[in-house]
Amino acid sequence: MSELAVPRPGPGVWLMAARPRTLSAAVSPVLVGTAIAHRMGAMRPLPALLALFAALLIQVGTNFANDYSDFKHGADANRVGPTRVTQSGLVAPRTVKLAAWLAFGLSGIVGIALAALSGWPILAIGAASVAAGWLYTGGPWPLGYHGLGDLFVLVFFGLVATCGTVYAQSLAVPTEAWLAGAAVGSVFSQMGNETPRYGRGGAALGKRFGAAVADCSTQSFFSRSINRNHLPPPFIQYNTTIIPRSRDDNSTSSRSACEMNLL
Repeated sequence: MSELAVPRPGPGVWLMAARPRTLSAAVSPVLVGTAIAHRMGAMRPLPALLALFAALLIQVGTNFANDYSDFKHGADANRVGPTRVTQSGLVAPRTVKLAAWLAFGLSGIVGIALAALSGWPILAIGAASVAAGWLYTGGPWPLGYHGLGDLFVLVFFGLVATCGTVYAQSLAVPTEAWLAGAAVGSVFSQMGNETPRYGRGGAALGKRFGAAVADCSTQSFFSRSINRNHLPPPFIQYNTTIIPRSRDDNSTSSRSACEMNLL
């Protein structure tokens, strides 16, 4: 694809590339972590807000990186679902890659400000999150192409984001933070189940989709555990209703709403 042949993308194209439907994966663990900090009597609004901004920027950067890397691997050639801006030619690959690192860089600036309030572990958490965001489908050994996408989401969108938010405000990580993080991560790990989006084409390219780390029954277990610890609703809700796939998935089979289907 020629860089010169691609017109300058407008705000709508960048909004599409940012995938707003996936941003709940960044917001939810911060809300849950803040709820836990509030219950501990340690809630601090400024660190909570900075954690939210950092999480959103890392999520957007990861979405850009995924858009770029999947195009480079050829995984989006036969993809069914929401438009990918690189594969569709709406944005030049180099521009999408630059946008990913710009979002990651801005998250680093926010992270430095947060570390000034909450200590150096915040920098380690942020650096690991950015690295994982790029390596999800990029780098020499992309996680999403080796069946580790679900585990990546469980760890970083669940445990790391939730516990990191609690730590940023309270400088401690209680047991309920780990339970809540596992619950949030088990829900959003379903985002890694992209098999209906790529099908055999993705498999042929080596993109292997691991089974979800936790199914709905496991999520319900964590939900009950959290409710016993009196986490305030509506931060975590579970919906195990069986619903039909959308027409975009070209399938009449059913799936659990736990899958979220955000990607």
